[in-house]
Amino acid sequence: MKATRRALASLMLSVAVMLTGCIYVSDVQVHDMGTEITEVDLVKVQPGKTTREELVQWFGQPMAIKQGEGGSEQFFYTLIRQTTARKTIMVLYSSGSQRVKVIHHVFDVRNGVVQGCKKIEQ
Repeated sequence: MKATRRALASLMLSVAVMLTGCIYVSDVQVHDMGTEITEVDLVKVQPGKTTREELVQWFGQPMAIKQGEGGSEQFFYTLIRQTTARKTIMVLYSSGSQRVKVIHHVFDVRNGVVQGCKKIEQ
């Protein structure tokens, strides 16, 4: 009889915990599109020495190249990172959020040689 009461009490406690929403499940997914250039990658780029060919060798083709005056160019490498998070507490509550981060690395190139780089985050 005591074992039955203990089992019933345990079952009731489990149901009570579940109904309060204490069971929590979280799922985060990250999707990248474009070229990720890290701080470690940027160490390789030396203004006045690194060539446009080296940029392409290291990072692939840029997303865009803007032609400037006097043969200057701007190489645009862009990373679009979409993070989706889904949170579920039991079946009683579910929420989701989505964040999109855009990072541009713009390399200024003159006469085939990198002159500088700037990072723009949105």
